[in-house]
Amino acid sequence: MACKLRVTNGCRFCQQKSMALTKAKTVVVIGAGIFVLLALGAAFILWQAAGARLQAQPGRPANPKEKVWAKERKVEADRIKRLAKVNQTTNATTIDLGAFINAQLTDAPLCWKGNDANNLSELPKGTHVFAGVPFDVSGSVQLMGGWLKHYNKQYPASADGIPVDRTCARFHLLHGESFITPTNWGTTVAKMVVHYDNGTSNEMSMVAGENAFDWWYPLFKTGVPEKFLHLEPGTERAWTGSNPYLRKWQPELSVILYRTTFDNPHPELKVSSVDYVSMQTMTCPFLVGLTVD
Repeated sequence: MACKLRVTNGCRFCQQKSMALTKAKTVVVIGAGIFVLLALGAAFILWQAAGARLQAQPGRPANPKEKVWAKERKVEADRIKRLAKVNQTTNATTIDLGAFINAQLTDAPLCWKGNDANNLSELPKGTHVFAGVPFDVSGSVQLMGGWLKHYNKQYPASADGIPVDRTCARFHLLHGESFITPTNWGTTVAKMVVHYDNGTSNEMSMVAGENAFDWWYPLFKTGVPEKFLHLEPGTERAWTGSNPYLRKWQPELSVILYRTTFDNPHPELKVSSVDYVSMQTMTCPFLVGLTVD
């Protein structure tokens, strides 16, 4: 998720009520606005599904689970690092996304203009192994989703015609998504369309809660329902870090990117290109690396 504590100005949700209470319009708007802001702040963070607010508040006792969470985060982060030590592919080719990169790792597409704190600056540039697969990282291909409208930003709905120009057995994506909540679990939020030289094509879906997850997510398990920890076969946590914005507002969570692998149903056919497409839900998908083997 991105900049969740500034998700709405409240007015849009209050207009109907204020029409019936014209003498107290200002009070109603402010009161309802605060209520909506707090409600959204809680609803849009995945740990509410676990029945607890994760962030300790100033002046309140520390959450007794903090030490457990810290140990579990370290265990999972170490596991992710181990997966980055071994290239599990053969004859892998990293695909150049340079012409489609529209956000630098130091940028924050999912935040208000002028605030670049919610970024991927800790992600290493260059060619590195993530979850057993080499990826060439230089920036991200940010696609449009409804949540970006809250920040008055526009991005393309798709990145069409990413050149591949080879045969391959598998496609590997290094990716993340913003604004995935329990309410859109099971929804296709993005897809990759594979175009073959013979004019045919094939679609591969990114489904919330299966192979697409919010990039702000818990690395720990305690207090998190099992359904939110499940990864479909072919998807693995590939990298984890943080950023200044997350450390300030939700330090218990981590920035997480995922490696999702799709088998090519027609490995005998030459792949001319692929499209990376947003389904234009509230979710805002982004692609950091693409590799085939």
